[in-house]
Amino acid sequence: MHGTGAPERRAGAGGAGGVYRLLAVPPLRAVGAISYPLHLWHWPLLVAAHARFGDLHPAADLGVLGVAGLLAVLTHRYVETPARTGAPDAWSPGQVLRIGTLLPAAGVLGGLLFQLTVWPPDQPAPPPAARPASVVPAPVPVAAPGAAALGRSPWNSRAGVPVDRVRSITPDPADAREDVPDVYRHNCFPAVTSGVAQSCVYGDRDATFTVALAGDTHAANWLPALQEIAEAKRWRLVTYLKPNCPFLHLAVTAADGQQRYTCTEWYRNVRAALTGPERPRLLLTTSSRYQPMAGGRGLTGKPAHEALVRGMHRTWSELVSARVPTVVLLGTPILATDAAKCVSTNPSRLTRCATERRVALSAGAGAAQRAALADLPRVGMIDLTGAICPAQRCAPVIGGVLVYRDNQHLTATYARTLTPRLRGALDRILTPPAS
Repeated sequence: MHGTGAPERRAGAGGAGGVYRLLAVPPLRAVGAISYPLHLWHWPLLVAAHARFGDLHPAADLGVLGVAGLLAVLTHRYVETPARTGAPDAWSPGQVLRIGTLLPAAGVLGGLLFQLTVWPPDQPAPPPAARPASVVPAPVPVAAPGAAALGRSPWNSRAGVPVDRVRSITPDPADAREDVPDVYRHNCFPAVTSGVAQSCVYGDRDATFTVALAGDTHAANWLPALQEIAEAKRWRLVTYLKPNCPFLHLAVTAADGQQRYTCTEWYRNVRAALTGPERPRLLLTTSSRYQPMAGGRGLTGKPAHEALVRGMHRTWSELVSARVPTVVLLGTPILATDAAKCVSTNPSRLTRCATERRVALSAGAGAAQRAALADLPRVGMIDLTGAICPAQRCAPVIGGVLVYRDNQHLTATYARTLTPRLRGALDRILTPPAS
């Protein structure tokens, strides 16, 4: 039963409040007026932008929508409103003919521009449906020179500066995990729980000049280049490699915080092999950066750095005293992201996969190695980090070649393109100075 008071107020589209009041706000009315042309414009522009440039930052998407809004306003003002209000009835036959010609032409031109805009950029071919478990990397094509593109002065080369897109990438980022040194295929690593000095031999097996490569998987980075040098110079190349173990007289921690006892055992056995009757004429070594242990615990910060430097200094000075000529390959820079995965995800935004050079260098072992070598003049050092990361940011692709297969291991393809630089550095070390 209704009373005789004020009438009941209802919030509805026909009422004075609620949705009606909200939609009556001038900005929303303006958006409503251009809603149809906005609907027609925004989606093609977004599709074109994403097809051309890949995933966009939210701010860029808003910019595209802003352009769509401007075009919608113009369309509403000069096309939709005249057509709705009957203004075309006042046009002369000549105006009708011109408009009738221009509108189809504009449509054709717009379609051509859209096609050119979204034409797919150069991208690596998609991986095959099925690949064999082990794939031998293909030789570096002429069009993909890798480190050779840097020329004589990598620091001044534009080829080392990160760019968003490249014409092609070798190896295909989808196959990068398989682009590894031969030691991964030849059973050259001891078992995880074993400290045996397992080795593999490359180059000229009967040569009298023997070069040894000792260390972890960062040392294995250099095997593809060393194999080519050993073949050309007829060297006997012997590897002593163990993943997650540095070739250092140093106790280091494992992922669970416990000491890697097998690393300590492996170091002793490899050192015995290197200082025995068949000692090499040259030892090359390097590693990633590890956390030293002292007093049963892992060290951090400055104490960790100092302990690592002492361990390196002790190891290399002992080798030189044992008449094993030693050369340290400066530690590979470590990226902040998995390069292969990032490049696969961002083929048109490769700069997203770049890492600041100072960050990449500080994450590696280079700083500790340099400090340890400061007063070891009889231990050589080869620094090719400038050919791996020559710019302020480490580029994921140089000279058409993917530099890393993850965040810290070089692709075998890129390592091979470093061969001339490594060979030149070794020649300078092995050639006695003129008297």
